[in-house]
Amino acid sequence: MINPFFAIIFIWSFLYVATLLLYWQGWNRSRARLGKSESESESGVGRGVSVIVPFRNEEKNLPACIASLKALDYPNDLLEIIFVNDHSTDSSAEFARSSGAVLLQLEQNELGKRLRLVKE
Repeated sequence: MINPFFAIIFIWSFLYVATLLLYWQGWNRSRARLGKSESESESGVGRGVSVIVPFRNEEKNLPACIASLKALDYPNDLLEIIFVNDHSTDSSAEFARSSGAVLLQLEQNELGKRLRLVKE
């Protein structure tokens, strides 16, 4: 007759090894997908990224920021650039608008960029 203690140990060991094998199999599948491009992934859905750039009177720095964002090695159809103007008095809003990105303007009664993003 089989001792119940050993039977329980055997069942728990079997379940533990089976769980480890399933995790290992899933890990290998996800690692294999990382080597593929977004269009080749099983889901077929790319992962979009939104870059939010808050600014206020950044006329001197904004052109370099825009140039570096456009130079990113990321598909343009998956990249969204949002500029948030916090009551600028210089021409930095015109630079942001001319870049072709989304430009959000804070209202006069809004204080801070966070309120505008929550509002959208």
